[in-house]
Amino acid sequence: MKNLRRDRMKRHKALKSIDPRAALRKTTSFLLIAVFGLTFVFIILIGPRPYEGGLREGDIATKTIKAPRDFYVPAGINQKATRQKKEDAAASVEDVYEIDNEKVKQVLLEVSLYFDEIFLLKKNNELNEKRKALSLRTKTSINLKSSYVSYLTALPEEELNSIEQVTKGVLREIMIKPIVMPGKKKELERKNHGISIIDRSANIEVSAGIDEVIAEADALKAAQGLINDRLGGRDARNISSEIIKYLLSDNLVFNEELTSKRKQEARDKVVPAYEQTLIKKNSIIVAKSQLVTGQHTLYLRKAQEIQNEENNKISKIYYYYSISIFVSILFLLFLLYLRLYEPAVFSNTRYLVLIGLLSFLIVLASKVISLSALSVYLIPLASVSILIAILINGRLAIVMTLFLSIFVGIITGEQLSTFIYSLSSGLIGIYLVQNVRRRAQVLKAGVFVGLISCLTIINIDLMHGLGGKTILHESLWGLINGLVCAFIVMGILPVLEYLFKITTNISLLELSDLNHPLLKEMVIKAPGTYHHSLIVGNLAESAADSIGANSLLARVGAYYHDIGKLSKPEYFSENQMGFDDKHAELAPKMSSLIITSHIKDGVELARKYKLSSTILDFIRQHHGTSLTFYFYQRALEREKKDGEVKEEDFRYNAPLPQTKEVALVLLADSVEAATRAIASPTHKKIKKTVQKIINNKFIDGQLDECDLTLKDLHKISTSFSRLLAGIYHSRVEYPDPDNEAD
Repeated sequence: MKNLRRDRMKRHKALKSIDPRAALRKTTSFLLIAVFGLTFVFIILIGPRPYEGGLREGDIATKTIKAPRDFYVPAGINQKATRQKKEDAAASVEDVYEIDNEKVKQVLLEVSLYFDEIFLLKKNNELNEKRKALSLRTKTSINLKSSYVSYLTALPEEELNSIEQVTKGVLREIMIKPIVMPGKKKELERKNHGISIIDRSANIEVSAGIDEVIAEADALKAAQGLINDRLGGRDARNISSEIIKYLLSDNLVFNEELTSKRKQEARDKVVPAYEQTLIKKNSIIVAKSQLVTGQHTLYLRKAQEIQNEENNKISKIYYYYSISIFVSILFLLFLLYLRLYEPAVFSNTRYLVLIGLLSFLIVLASKVISLSALSVYLIPLASVSILIAILINGRLAIVMTLFLSIFVGIITGEQLSTFIYSLSSGLIGIYLVQNVRRRAQVLKAGVFVGLISCLTIINIDLMHGLGGKTILHESLWGLINGLVCAFIVMGILPVLEYLFKITTNISLLELSDLNHPLLKEMVIKAPGTYHHSLIVGNLAESAADSIGANSLLARVGAYYHDIGKLSKPEYFSENQMGFDDKHAELAPKMSSLIITSHIKDGVELARKYKLSSTILDFIRQHHGTSLTFYFYQRALEREKKDGEVKEEDFRYNAPLPQTKEVALVLLADSVEAATRAIASPTHKKIKKTVQKIINNKFIDGQLDECDLTLKDLHKISTSFSRLLAGIYHSRVEYPDPDNEAD
């Protein structure tokens, strides 16, 4: 048996060493880290370089800096030039005109009235030609000579209708175009730009040149051309032309209100014109130990631009080279750290992508903020520190905070103060969210991060000798940063948990709710398994506390470790409750197969209910490759009858526990089942049984792939014994009430 166990462990380790998926994961990890490294180099190098030395407003100059040559810098606003720019901008705005559509309706109505009167006079034989013409003059605005009136009244109704319709149609076509009086056309031509014309009827606005505006005389000529094409007879054409001549007028109306509004908007958009101040070569820009003001930073940036222009190629090559090498060194150190101290993270692609994504976002935010007018104290690095601490672990979060603080310092101009500020806010955030279980704790951590940030900024500014007003203003940014970080974490944490399938303490608390559908189903279908799982959860939680493991994870993992028994609950002893043993008529090998299948059934059920991969590990690994000892012994007893018995046929075909928490559930599961079978349990019997079970699991190699030490096993044994003694303690035997004397 010992030889079989040894051979099995050797094969298991050999398979792990040649696992092609492990090699692929390792290659993927290297590639991911390289890609993120190149991305960081690119982000750092894009945009203008920060002034060397990182001098910003409020800093103290560490050396005297002089002008490399003569150059001009903006001094103050030139009011006269700015006013001229505003007026030039206003003059370039097109005047807004509208086509008067009401005038078109009015002239068409005049034509209709005129021809209605003609029809009435045509029927009136009592009036002569002169009196008819006089009657028309008094009733309409159109004044045709008497001969035209006589001609019209003598025409048949069809020809009158034709003249009326043609006249209206020509007026309508001509007056939808912009028409102006001759004097106004010349006034518009004196302007150097076009005009904007609004046609309310069509709900459109067009920008038109002056040549597109029609003078009244030109409009009349165009109307006569249309009449000649559409009417026969010289008299009919003359009459229609005369009517149009009376009615045609300019229809372009100046919209003064809209024009003034647009001109003012153009004035408001004008960038002020600045005076230029000459800075002479070798003149001192800022002296050593001098407080750097906003004006100094303007001069310093201009001086560096000149230096970069003069030495452009060499300067850029050196800068790019140095940044690339420095980032490469940092990423190499980070890679070594992951391989040596975080192998689980290094081999997990999801973790690497998560780390890279969060790092990319904070580096990008640092670049954007450093190029804007915002304070560098608004860079929310603490949010990344908190997220990594919650989603992965605090040790990695500390290292990531250190590395990201260095990057933030580089991006903001090699500033030591920014590095110290970022590092302190990130570290305090990590400390405050250790074992966080409620989202309200994240908000509390954000408040404390803000307060520590305020204190850090105050100390930095005091070292630089800044005034009280500046210190108060900048320290407020630190407080705001802490609150911003808290809200970022609370908003993005559920999204990251879902996308990267990571189970945090917060989501574990949700799973620990005994009203979860799976646990409620277990109460009904497998009450014995449910009770067993609760006890295992308590045992694992207590033991986890004693060795510094994640007690919440151990407890929740224990709740769900046996959900696979829901498919065949009656085949497990804790659910039989005095009924017939289902295994009595089965061969030991078949019974072992049914018992071990609850691992596969549990995984399927967990996937159906979308439990996280962390909980799946408990279901898969909580038996490791343990032996189903009872059925193996039964098989050995029947060996002579059934032939040779192979130990492998009675072992679970599952991975060994990979974490302390899963190993604790494995041990608690076995210990709880064994102590339940003790007749007349005492503390001594329980302790002996617990030690025996733990020793057997250790000797059997079930704990070979987790981080438990012998010292941990001793603490676990003590914790299990104490808790089980409380559960299975002996009780006083009460007398039977029926035997009491009257």
